[in-house]
Amino acid sequence: MNIALVVLDTLRKDAFEKHFDWLPGRYYSNAWSTSHWTVPVHGSLFTGKYPSEIGVYAGAQSLDCEQKVLAERLTTKGYTTRAYSCNVNISSLYGFDRGFQEFELLGNHDLMHWHDPDLYDWSEFMREFPAEHGRKRYLKALKECIFSDHSTIPSLLNGIKFKFDLNKKIFKNKDMGSNSVLKKINETDFGNQEFLFLNLMEAHAPYRIPKKYRDKDDYEKPENPLNSTENTNMEPVKRRYDNAVEYLSDKYREIFNELKEEFEYIITISDHGELLGEHGFYEHAHGLYPELVNVPLSIYGPQTNTEENLKMVSLINIHQTILDLARVNSVSEEQNILSEPLPNEFISECHGFPYPNRHKKKMEDFGIQNKEIKKYVENLNAIALSDDYYGYQTVDGFVDVGNCPIDDPQEKLDELVGELTRRTVNWEGQEVPESVETSLEDLGYI
Repeated sequence: MNIALVVLDTLRKDAFEKHFDWLPGRYYSNAWSTSHWTVPVHGSLFTGKYPSEIGVYAGAQSLDCEQKVLAERLTTKGYTTRAYSCNVNISSLYGFDRGFQEFELLGNHDLMHWHDPDLYDWSEFMREFPAEHGRKRYLKALKECIFSDHSTIPSLLNGIKFKFDLNKKIFKNKDMGSNSVLKKINETDFGNQEFLFLNLMEAHAPYRIPKKYRDKDDYEKPENPLNSTENTNMEPVKRRYDNAVEYLSDKYREIFNELKEEFEYIITISDHGELLGEHGFYEHAHGLYPELVNVPLSIYGPQTNTEENLKMVSLINIHQTILDLARVNSVSEEQNILSEPLPNEFISECHGFPYPNRHKKKMEDFGIQNKEIKKYVENLNAIALSDDYYGYQTVDGFVDVGNCPIDDPQEKLDELVGELTRRTVNWEGQEVPESVETSLEDLGYI
């Protein structure tokens, strides 16, 4: 049995429904994520637990929980496990390569040395010897690539790619990594027991896509630390996002057609959505708004028809679904999305901004008062109930969406949150390596 899990990072549910009507399989239109951004959601995907249970959340991004994660369990049962990620947050830097026999970070040439220690660290070189050192600086790097313990030819080739990417000279016709993923899939000889994980980033800012897909090249995003859209014209941003999703759809169609030749099951999801001016905000750095947490989920395989399924599901169920498909025994209380019945209640969590120290400083520098800042570092929670209801906490209070089937959803939410066995991780003082900062700034995280 070959199983693929594909995360279309930052893809909104409405954008999926507009551009992915070609995708075969059972589409779950009432699917909910466990958080509002990538790292905690992937923690849930790989463990079947809420982010607070495994201690993977804002400021504590490492997948360092004690329990075995999905790829480890599959590897133990004889599966070949591979992962191709285009997201620096889902990389060996944060421990998300655990259990994978093959893990590659694609589309990020400046970070390739994280996955291959034999490669020369070009990002460190560029910081140590900036442009004012002139062309002679490259002689030093050349000597390092040739005479040190690094792999000479791969290091030189990666340096060429890194230089061009860093200077944005060839980005006009490049994407966020999907082309590299497609190439990698075409080159891979898959066997009979395979688990493949992909993370594709085209729907994520800065929406780097080929020029022919863009309506316009000029769009500006909010420059304030809360990403408030009060003084920003969001129409160009919305167009660029839609352009990016259209490109992602076309590219994923190619990838999907290759995968279905080798994989019996292909699970396609988004980890979270994107705010495009709704509620006065942009991107997905904070909050549990429905536009962020109600996500697309599709399962293609022998047990599924091409149809819409209205039952409520959560990304927390992906873990058990894959284990069941792979016939890996589990003693957990998790449930398979393909089984009946499923729980009629799920929660979602927000633990503040993804990189708390940097966001706090940015808000202070922007003149935001400490009393206001504290609102954005406190935990928020949300609850989804089967009868078309979603209730979520904001910094200004609790918001109801839909018809609630119970008398007090806030009390129920508190009860569910209180039942969790939480793992607290101290993020004070944790720093991001300098070689990663450029990529994270490019993605809008810091």
